[in-house]
Amino acid sequence: MKDKISLIIPAYNSEKVITKCLDSIYDQTHKNIEVIVVNDGSKDGTLSVLKKYKRKHKDLIIIDKENAGQAEARNDGIKKSTGKYMMFIDADDFLEVDYLEVMLKALKKEKADIVISGYKNFNVNYEMQSVVKRKNNSWVQFTACTPWARLYRSDFIKNNNILYPDLKYCEDYDFIVIAASFAKKVVAIENTGYGYYYNTTSLTKTIYRSFKVDFIKAGDELLARINKKYYKNNFKLINYTIIKQAIYYLLVAGKRATRKEYILKHKEVFDWLEANNIKAKIYPKKEQFYIKAVVFIYLLLNKLHLMNLFTLIYCKGKENG
Repeated sequence: MKDKISLIIPAYNSEKVITKCLDSIYDQTHKNIEVIVVNDGSKDGTLSVLKKYKRKHKDLIIIDKENAGQAEARNDGIKKSTGKYMMFIDADDFLEVDYLEVMLKALKKEKADIVISGYKNFNVNYEMQSVVKRKNNSWVQFTACTPWARLYRSDFIKNNNILYPDLKYCEDYDFIVIAASFAKKVVAIENTGYGYYYNTTSLTKTIYRSFKVDFIKAGDELLARINKKYYKNNFKLINYTIIKQAIYYLLVAGKRATRKEYILKHKEVFDWLEANNIKAKIYPKKEQFYIKAVVFIYLLLNKLHLMNLFTLIYCKGKENG
């Protein structure tokens, strides 16, 4: 149907939050929606909540499956979707009442493949903590590699076979960059009608604070799937985003690591960057200054062979024995 938006929601152990999410969707001023919830092997009462909710909203589509991770869950939603447009929403997030209407209006007006919005951060008590606005520029698509707060043209996603790579973590980053590389036009609006619920105990936020995340596998997937023509024409930009993500990974995952663990992982990641000829030759003008500063300083420390000194100050993990 014309202007139908498919809303794809992966849900894992979401019984306490999924109703708020769904209520905000069905209360939207834009009513032409297709809601697809993928119950990714939840061990709590998520499925029961969804079945109960479906009695009221019979058009709700529930995909119940064994746990396989958010990447596969979102891909299942993409394949099932029939809307002209699509959006990914986390099960613990919610939308302001006119969010879909505003996003769709912007995408159609700009004739874009992707429209990106800002969002509001909420804590576990659903108290607003901060507001993030997006400015429309060429760099905005790389400023926050999250699957939510974006509206896509479905034919753009499906015709280019843009799916989440088979990764447990970092799949969002790969998907966002790959999608951007195929898009003819990406626009950002200052609307902040997406409510992001910051759950500090979620699997993604806890596992990413260790080196269990396979950054190199994610990097290989990205290089294999990215639009080669776009990469060739924008390799400096893409290389910077990869380096930034690599440094973010090392800093966040390595905070609680031992010095030995950090040095080994740092070498592994930087050997991979060198093997793929990924170097920081530009610092995007629209990138936030403090992020550019972190990237520059980290690369300088590496160049000056000061990582041992850095880990002495930075790493909090205790060596065995």
